[in-house]
Amino acid sequence: MTGYDGEGRRGWSLRVPAGGAVCAMSADSPSGTGLLTFATVLDGCGGRLVGVDVTSGKQLWTMNIPHLVGRPAAGGSLAVTATADAVLAYDLATGAERWRSPLPAGAVAVEVAVGPERVLLLARTDAGVELFALGARTGAVA
Repeated sequence: MTGYDGEGRRGWSLRVPAGGAVCAMSADSPSGTGLLTFATVLDGCGGRLVGVDVTSGKQLWTMNIPHLVGRPAAGGSLAVTATADAVLAYDLATGAERWRSPLPAGAVAVEVAVGPERVLLLARTDAGVELFALGARTGAVA
C-alpha cells in the first residue's frame, strides 16, 4: 500500500503480508490513525485488522480477527469492526480490546460507523435492514 500527500507526492509504503491483499480501509483517520483489513491465507479477505499512522505509514498494531464483515470504522478513540456474531471495539491508538457486543438475535452485520458517543450497526434482520445504535463506551444497545 502506498500513501501520498495532498499534492500527489508519494510519502510512504506499507508492505502487505505475503500472499495477502488489502481488502478495505476506514473512511476516516482520527488522530492520524487509519484502519486497513488484509486478506489472510486462513480467512480470506478481511481476516486481519491493522492500525496505520497515515502520516508515516507506520503499522501501529495488528489484530487477527476471523470473519470480518464490511469496512472497519475509526472514530473518536475507537477502531470498530463487525464479525459474523459481534461488533468489536478496540483502542484506536494501541489496538487493545475495549468491548465486544453480540449482534442482536437473527441479525447479520452489513456495516459499522463510529463517532464520539455512538457506534452504528447496519444489519439485516427478519424485519429487513435495521440500524442499531450502541454506546461508544460500553457497546450496550442505546
